[in-house]
Amino acid sequence: SRNNIGKALMLLNGNGDTKTSIAATEYFTWLLTGNEWEMLKILYRFEKNRIEAAAFLRDLKLCIVEEIKRNPKGVRAYALLRFYDEITSAQNKLVTNINLPLLFSDLTAKAKKHIR
Repeated sequence: SRNNIGKALMLLNGNGDTKTSIAATEYFTWLLTGNEWEMLKILYRFEKNRIEAAAFLRDLKLCIVEEIKRNPKGVRAYALLRFYDEITSAQNKLVTNINLPLLFSDLTAKAKKHIR
């Protein structure tokens, strides 16, 4: 869970898919460091499975919520909230016939824009 208490509890309680939870935590870590390449490598794992992609996006939103709970004030929290909205938009697009690699590339570009 990479020191994320919320993720650790979720995994211990069986309230999440381990594969998507771990990937979301890794993606979030790379998001905070700004490593777009590593973020895209993680998303590649979900480009062929919409169900896993949806679970990944759900788990990514949980990572953001946990970070905002830890640090609710400041510019980073505001930027994370804006990115949270982008994930919600991606979740809505996921139920359409959107191309998953393009959706994930767009999401990562927006992540880089919001989190600097």
